[in-house]
Amino acid sequence: KSGFTSGAFECISTQGISTANANATINVNNNNLVNSVISGAATSSAFIGIANLSAPGTLSISGNTISGVTTTATTGGFTGIASQTGAVVNAININNNQIGTASSPAVTFSATTTGAVTGVGVTAAAATCATSISNNTFRNATITSGFTGFGNTAASASLAMNGNVIRDISTNSTSGTFAGVTNTGAVVNSISMNNNLLGGGASNTITYSAANSGVVYGIYNTAGAATASLSMNGNDVRGIGHSVPSTHGHYYFYNSAAVLNLNMSKNTLTNLSLNTSGSVYVLYHSYTMPANGSKTVDSNSIVGTFTRARAAATTYIEYDFGSSTSGVFNFRGNNFSNITLDSAHTFYGIYNWDGGGYRK
Repeated sequence: KSGFTSGAFECISTQGISTANANATINVNNNNLVNSVISGAATSSAFIGIANLSAPGTLSISGNTISGVTTTATTGGFTGIASQTGAVVNAININNNQIGTASSPAVTFSATTTGAVTGVGVTAAAATCATSISNNTFRNATITSGFTGFGNTAASASLAMNGNVIRDISTNSTSGTFAGVTNTGAVVNSISMNNNLLGGGASNTITYSAANSGVVYGIYNTAGAATASLSMNGNDVRGIGHSVPSTHGHYYFYNSAAVLNLNMSKNTLTNLSLNTSGSVYVLYHSYTMPANGSKTVDSNSIVGTFTRARAAATTYIEYDFGSSTSGVFNFRGNNFSNITLDSAHTFYGIYNWDGGGYRK
């Protein structure tokens, strides 16, 4: 679209199709959205491949491919798939979508933009809704700002964010934050963030070509009801490359929500070599457990090696500074070895200050 200077450029929109109707279903499946162009003085124009603005009983957005977007925006961003204002009643299924391919980037900005880049974002759902954002791939993009691969902010009944892949992202941003798979929605019953892959094969998750101060979040959860269970299992983080030294902090497997039960197990770091002076937290689960709660951190490991070259940096393998007075904490079977650090480095293997009357 030429001369599109502001607003949202939506390839497919469900606006006006359905109001809050538990019996309605909207399917947006198996579309190819390829080679969209925003040109001209497109300063604040934002691209959205598929936008849901309705509230049916069930929403399915599956099997779509979005790639080859080019834009001249300088403040506008990119979103592959968004479920924005429609509080879907029963189920949201955003699964098996491809955003960018090996040969066709998801998005290319011809100028530096401050607009964020998001693969899939869900910001609205009814409290009765079961949300799934699973088995999607975001691959191949050069960005100049903040990045979120797959994110949820809606307070639904349950949330599944499993089997997603992020790889081949490059950035020249000096302050943009990277967030892989994230939830900040107060989900009531269950949250699963399992078997996600950041990086793949010999491909990096993200490569920084400029010194960056923005935080890196891998699998990241900050919300959930005191009745909820959270599983963060079987995820892998690899390939965070720095062409020049950076100062940003890294959090790979992160939960700060006071959920009832946490299971953070069988996650891996694969051959990471970092060039940042910021603090790195591998397993972060710092929160106060509800009554009769539990934390299980089991069989997490390094595959290959873990190397940090910068001096005056700090690494925490496990970090917990909660104030729990009841509940059970199981920390077992974890194997973090083949670690190489600069001689001036500060290292904590187990930094657990969650004290009180609960059992470890």
